[in-house]
Amino acid sequence: MSSGETGIYLYGLAPSFAAGTPLHSAGVQPGGAVEFLVWGGLAAVASPVSLEEFAPEQVETRLKAGEVQWVEEKAFAHATVLQELMQRDPVVPVRFGILFRNRERLLSLLAAKERELVSLLERLAGKMEWGVKVHCREEALMEALAREDPEVKSLRERLQGIPPGMAYLQGKKLELLLEDKAQERLPQWAQQVHEALAGVCEAAEALEIRGELEGKETVVLHGAYLVPEEDTGRFRGELARLGGEFSCWGLRFVLSGPWPPYHFAQCDLDVEAP
Repeated sequence: MSSGETGIYLYGLAPSFAAGTPLHSAGVQPGGAVEFLVWGGLAAVASPVSLEEFAPEQVETRLKAGEVQWVEEKAFAHATVLQELMQRDPVVPVRFGILFRNRERLLSLLAAKERELVSLLERLAGKMEWGVKVHCREEALMEALAREDPEVKSLRERLQGIPPGMAYLQGKKLELLLEDKAQERLPQWAQQVHEALAGVCEAAEALEIRGELEGKETVVLHGAYLVPEEDTGRFRGELARLGGEFSCWGLRFVLSGPWPPYHFAQCDLDVEAP
C-alpha cells in the first residue's frame, strides 16, 4: 500500500432516499466529507480516508502502542455520524473500522446484498435501540435478605445470646447463607426483568456480562432492546415500574440510548481487506 492512497470508510447503510439530505457530521478524517453512495434502494454512508492511516493493521498497531486517544476520537466521530443519521432515517450501523479500497468495491457489496439489506432497513424503520443495565449494591442486598428472607431471619435470631465461640461459627454460616441466597436470587431477578422488558419491545437481547464492576456495584443484567418509537413511553414506564419493585433489594436500573440498532442489525458484509 503506497503512501497517500485513499480508501472509502463505511459508517452504515440507509435507504436510498436518505441521500437527498446531506449530513453535517465531520466524519473520521478531517476534510473527508461524509457522502452517500447509492445503489438501487440502498445508500452507503461513507467518506474518503487515508488507507495508510485507517488500515486494520495500523489501527491494531496504534492500540498496541497505547495510542488509545486516536482510536477513541475516531470511534466517537463514527458514532456521531450514525447518531445524526438515525434521528431522521432508518440505519444499519456497521462496526468501527470497515474500509474499502475504492467506491467500486463498496458498490459491488451493495449490489450483492441489496435485497437483504433493504429488507433489514424496512424492519428497523421507526425503531431504536435502548440499553439497560441493572446494578446491584451488595450491602443493600444483604441487608434486604437479612430483613426479608425467612431462612436468613431465622439464623440471625438463633445468633442472639449464644456463646462467642458458637456465635463466630454461626456468623460464618450466616455469611455463606447470604452469599448463597444472593447467587440464587440475582440470576432469577435478572431473567425476570429481561423478560418483562422484552414484553414491551419488538426484540430483546441479553448481552454478555464479564464480571462487570462499576464502583461498588455489580452489573447483573446488561440488555439491549429494540423499541418502536411509539412504544418508547410504555418501555420507559415498565422500566420505572421494575425499578420501583426491585429497589428495596438493592437493585438500580440504568437506561442508555437511544442508539442505532447495533444488536439488531447483524448482516454479514463479507468485507475483504482493502
